[in-house]
Amino acid sequence: MARSVVAFGKIANMKRQGLKEVPAGWALDENGDPTTDIDRVYSVMPLGGYKGFGLSLMVDVISGLLIGGGTGVRANPDQMGPAHTFMAIDPGAFGDPEGFRARVDARVAGFKSCRRSAHSTGIYMPGELEELCCERSGEAADIIPEIVEDLNTLAKEMGREVRLREG
Repeated sequence: MARSVVAFGKIANMKRQGLKEVPAGWALDENGDPTTDIDRVYSVMPLGGYKGFGLSLMVDVISGLLIGGGTGVRANPDQMGPAHTFMAIDPGAFGDPEGFRARVDARVAGFKSCRRSAHSTGIYMPGELEELCCERSGEAADIIPEIVEDLNTLAKEMGREVRLREG
């Protein structure tokens, strides 16, 4: 999950599609000034302002710098590739696992019972929108045409016969 208001890859895809602007509040230029000009985007805004920046920095330190991995969009090519951190927490180490699950379920139910705006289609937990999209599409996946073209070119370079198609 991006620790920014938008994943940098989304902006890269928008640019590949020929879009000229990003929504206000998404990006900064190389001087640190807000920009909507897609060609001037240097970095994306952190999720949650300065507090989100602090959280993002700690994740970057733990998942990248701690192990010598590449961090940020301008990582040093001499570093290892993308860096990740995986954590496993045993709820049983803190008490009753079933009680924990019940508290999580109650918390989710509390969020889902909140009053919604007139324009809201629902209150979704992380991953629910993607799950709904997957259920609605069957085996299909929406991929922007530029990515389809890149994948077909790569398949051809690798001597593969598979061809993706649009629509």
